[in-house]
Amino acid sequence: MKRIFIILTALVAILASSTTSEARIFRYGVRAGINVNSLHFSGDLVNSDNRTGYTFGLTGEVNLPVLPFAVDASLMFTHRNYNISVTDDNGTRYSQSKGANYFEIPVNLKWNISIPAVAAIVKPYIFTGPNFAFLMGKTKISETLKRKNTDIDWDFGFGLELVRHLQLSAYYSLGLSKAYSGDEVGYGRNRCWTVTATYLF
Repeated sequence: MKRIFIILTALVAILASSTTSEARIFRYGVRAGINVNSLHFSGDLVNSDNRTGYTFGLTGEVNLPVLPFAVDASLMFTHRNYNISVTDDNGTRYSQSKGANYFEIPVNLKWNISIPAVAAIVKPYIFTGPNFAFLMGKTKISETLKRKNTDIDWDFGFGLELVRHLQLSAYYSLGLSKAYSGDEVGYGRNRCWTVTATYLF
């Protein structure tokens, strides 16, 4: 009986610490930020300049017990702006600015770098993982170029967590799939820098 009481007491202490300490098992919050987008095309007929967009949505984070790792996933609405320059058959180059709305699901493995003296105030971290984006809107943007319905990127990023609630991060998205394609102009992959602020409850 005494052993059972000791075990139950230990379990209660562990559960209490997991919900009150900095290493709570699950946290959720809101995220918003800006992005800078461009496209990398396979051919020479199309070029893309950097343009600024925005993103916002919800995020959740699961901390792995004992280990300094966490897994986070988000549901984001993302607007990407592009400036695309196309050279026609006559050698004439013309530009067009296009925007695209996506529903994004980034999933990342995060390594929390805990520095004992300042962990309660600031905690750096690095992360990486896939980002799945689903187009919201029309695919065709011109006679020679159209968007793909889905886009898969791989994110590489770093950030700081302040006072256990506010996270500031920056990451680079490397396009793995073909985001744009055309019979005459080849295909384009996304290249994107994003800076976000997240508040976790």
